[in-house]
Amino acid sequence: MLFPLAGCATTSSKSSENTLNNPSEARTLQDLIDEGEAGEPGVQFYLGWFYETQRDEPQSNFEAARWYRMAAQQGYVDAMYRLGVLHDLGHGIGQDLEEAARWYRQAAEHGEARAQYNIGMMYDNGEGVARDRSRAREWYLAAAEQGYAPAQNNLGVLYANGEGVQMNSAEAVGWYRKAAEKNYAQAQYNLAMMYYYGRGVPHSFVEAYSWCYLSMANGGNPAALRHIVRHLSPDEVREGLRRAGEIQREIREAGRAAAAPGVEDLAPGESGLD
Repeated sequence: MLFPLAGCATTSSKSSENTLNNPSEARTLQDLIDEGEAGEPGVQFYLGWFYETQRDEPQSNFEAARWYRMAAQQGYVDAMYRLGVLHDLGHGIGQDLEEAARWYRQAAEHGEARAQYNIGMMYDNGEGVARDRSRAREWYLAAAEQGYAPAQNNLGVLYANGEGVQMNSAEAVGWYRKAAEKNYAQAQYNLAMMYYYGRGVPHSFVEAYSWCYLSMANGGNPAALRHIVRHLSPDEVREGLRRAGEIQREIREAGRAAAAPGVEDLAPGESGLD
């Protein structure tokens, strides 16, 4: 495997996040239903979201899919994406990966980064479509160029492993770094492993420790940090923590992401020295 420390480079899971602008807090549900039935796609999307997330009834997701489909058929991109998610996860409507891929692709073709990432994942894993790492790369790249961190991470994995592209460690590092600088834990871990093995960057246990620490602070696995610390002296651990704090401040100042817990917030045992 490429990364024996954890088995492999870590890819991101599909996106299912939802964004919503409530059309009105004042209108009644029946008012909205009437407007949706009259053909207003924004209201149709809102009703789909309402039934998906706010109603705990056996038929809620069927009703959500019905409203999303009405909006999607009018070109409402967020509705296309949500339809893809419902069919992908099978929440109350039965999983249908081919249908999920169809809706993700439609939203992706309209520039929706989450859908571009998800259809990339489907090509990457052969879910609902024939496995095609080259197509996966194309969709990851489309989302990555919009700054979507999970896609930047997965694009890095393709370059690190030479899947769908010629292996290029320096290119992998570049994409990992873009996502890592957004406080994306999986990319921080993957970047740490590139420093650990000296792939695409000069070998550095200290730099590996710094990025792995940030990954752990963002919810990553502490086992890798404990492994790396075995290669470091106490002075090098302190330098790694100092460097992690420096990276964190750079992220804060750039305003790219909410800051990870500060070095000063670590409990004593979390440096990996215990």
